[in-house]
Amino acid sequence: MAQAQLVALIGELRAQLGEQPGVLLELLRRIQARVGYVPAEAVPMLARELSLSRAEVHGVISLDRKSTRLNSSHTDISRMPSSA
Repeated sequence: MAQAQLVALIGELRAQLGEQPGVLLELLRRIQARVGYVPAEAVPMLARELSLSRAEVHGVISLDRKSTRLNSSHTDISRMPSSA
C-alpha cells in the first residue's frame, strides 16, 4: 500500500472514530479489515496521530495478536480478569 493511501486511510478512520477510548485497537482492526494486514509503515503514523510511542502501538498489536491466537473468537480484552 502506498504511503499516501495509508495516510488517507488513517485520516478517514480517525475521523470516523474520533476520540473514543480504545481508539488505537479499533484503528488497527479496521486497517487490517481494509488492507488485510497492518502495514509496518502504519506504526509510526498511528503513533504520531495518537501522541503515543511506537512501542505503545507495537504493544497493542502484539497483545491483540496473542489474544486472537489464544482464543478462536475475538477476545474483548476489557473483559479479561485482572491478575491483581
